[in-house]
Order: sequence, then C-alpha cells, then structure tokens
Amino acid sequence: MSIERAMDILRKYPLCNHCLGRLFARLGTGLDNEERGGRAIKDYLLMRIHERILNEGLSDELLNDIKALAMSGHEPSIKFLGNMGD
Repeated sequence: MSIERAMDILRKYPLCNHCLGRLFARLGTGLDNEERGGRAIKDYLLMRIHERILNEGLSDELLNDIKALAMSGHEPSIKFLGNMGD
C-alpha cells in the first residue's frame, strides 16, 4: 500500500484512523492500526497538500483532498478548512 493509494481510498471512503491503519497492517511493527495508519498517514497527507498549496496555490483538487481528510474525522484537516474559511 502506498501513501498515494491511501489518498485515493480516502477520496472514496471516509475511513476512520483504525480502518485506514488496517490497510497498512504489514508495516510498522509494534504499532496498532490507529497509530500506524490513521493519524500518522492523515497528518502526512495534510502536510503534503499544504506544501502543494504553498508552492502551487489552492486548487479545487487540493481543496477536495483536504475535505476528504476532514470527512474521515481528521481534526487537523477540519481546523485547516476552518482557518481557510470553508
């Protein structure tokens, strides 16, 4: 499972941290699903999106990706949208 694939899945399904982590079950020994996938991957995805916004400007694609993360219950993405006025 790649990080890009995780974003593709979140665009379709608003998976909670635990369920997203299950997709990465073979990685990260000693981590539970919540730690492995959910929060860490969502945080990383948001940072990548934010970096692209800073470099390229806000696009509908990037806004939709932040919304997909927010719909999955990712608090930093929800706050990010709030700070953007969305």
